[in-house]
Amino acid sequence: RRGVPTLARSAKTQAVESRLNQADNFIDFIIETRKRTSASPARVVCLEVKLSDRWDRRWERQMRDMSQSPKIQVDRMIGIYTGEQPYHFDGVDVLPVTAFLQHLHQGQIF
Repeated sequence: RRGVPTLARSAKTQAVESRLNQADNFIDFIIETRKRTSASPARVVCLEVKLSDRWDRRWERQMRDMSQSPKIQVDRMIGIYTGEQPYHFDGVDVLPVTAFLQHLHQGQIF
């Protein structure tokens, strides 16, 4: 009897881990700033938000992949994290959350 609950928890843990891994394959926010027309693709700003005091460059992958698509124009890629240092990595702006909120309030994001 003791083995059954352990197996059930193990299966549940695996399911949660699987969902978390799948969640890493999505961009947190994609804001459309201009609709697609027959003459031009949709234009967007991508936001990747992390609760971390250190930025991990692997988190940029999904935004970079989207920026390579001919069907959409990515105007900005922004990483937001709880660290203190702003960075710029090959087209990706990484901002501390407080700096991001200041830029957002000042209309500098969109």
